[in-house]
Amino acid sequence: VLSGTRMVDVRAEMGWPAALTAFDAGSVTVAELEPQSGGVPALDHILGVAEAESGVTFIAVDGKWTFHDQDYRLGLSVLATFSADLADMKYSGVKLVDDDVFIYNEASVSGDSITEQIYRDTTKQSSQGPRTFPRTNSLIDADSDAFAQAYVIVERYKDSVQRAKSLLILPESDPANLYPKVWGSSYDISGKINLELNTAPN
Repeated sequence: VLSGTRMVDVRAEMGWPAALTAFDAGSVTVAELEPQSGGVPALDHILGVAEAESGVTFIAVDGKWTFHDQDYRLGLSVLATFSADLADMKYSGVKLVDDDVFIYNEASVSGDSITEQIYRDTTKQSSQGPRTFPRTNSLIDADSDAFAQAYVIVERYKDSVQRAKSLLILPESDPANLYPKVWGSSYDISGKINLELNTAPN
């Protein structure tokens, strides 16, 4: 079944109110659930389903159990832009990181219902050395989906990308605009936030 359908099935088994859910349909099929005699912890299973989908599941700010599939974040509108000038929301400090922690030039995906799928960028490996991301015990049910996931992991993480590890915002400097952003009542884990490094932060 599709990942979103499995989420619905688990919700029903848990007795979670349907009105308090917001599930995407999903695009990856997951393996048939064959629980052991002692059962399968619901949380472990739903996290495994989200991983198989390359999606995310969480409790949103409105209290709903939410599942975003791998396509959800495509084309999302920007909820806020922070910059050091007065053109956008002002930040007071930023910690930038540019290291090799998230560099992977090979990825493997394996599970009970699939043949292990491996994708590697040999050009990157010749300059970086092998940097492997193994994903085991996947709930993916089709080799093609597993290979696609390995491919996306490598293409996303084969190069070092500068990232913002933390952003300091002092809302008292602009209470009317910054407090609503800091409290973030309209944000969830998939919210898109822009950071512009147009001048030195102050």
